[in-house]
Amino acid sequence: MRIAIVGAVAAAALFVVTAASADPVTGGKTAFHPDQDTFEGFADMSISVGATGAARDGRNAVNIPIKGGDIGEGPKGSIEHKGGLVFAQNTSSGEIVKFTQFTIEIAASGKTKLFAKSDHSEVRFMDLDISDATISGSAGTDLKIKNAEASLGKQGAAVLTEAFDFPFGKGIPMGTMTIKASLTS
Repeated sequence: MRIAIVGAVAAAALFVVTAASADPVTGGKTAFHPDQDTFEGFADMSISVGATGAARDGRNAVNIPIKGGDIGEGPKGSIEHKGGLVFAQNTSSGEIVKFTQFTIEIAASGKTKLFAKSDHSEVRFMDLDISDATISGSAGTDLKIKNAEASLGKQGAAVLTEAFDFPFGKGIPMGTMTIKASLTS
């Protein structure tokens, strides 16, 4: 019994140390730059894509505000957003799919996933490759990840396939993202 209690205390202490080493995200924005070929394909299918909620369509990007999260060294952690993307078919069926409340999860391994709410369920909407991205910033001030390659995730593809009756596949290039998160220590 004593070993179990000591193990639980050690695990709790590890959690506190890990949580304490992360800096809270206080704001910022993510700019999503769509892949031209992919989004021309959506247009050919009479599917328009744009901002929804607090996100805003810009000249060359959709700007999605950051509302919170926690980021530690590496970088690793999560970045939460307000708003997202809407896919609307301009046909008689008029199907609409919204992906909102984006959360970018950056793992210690560098694997980065973008989760979103779609029809009240959380799905893995996109995968981000930050291996060739430019990462800058300093602990306690800000984080900038420039040109993270975004591709369609398996669950995001399934949602679009069901809505638009077309076989979308995992890995379709979606564009790039530039993430500018404000951090406080």
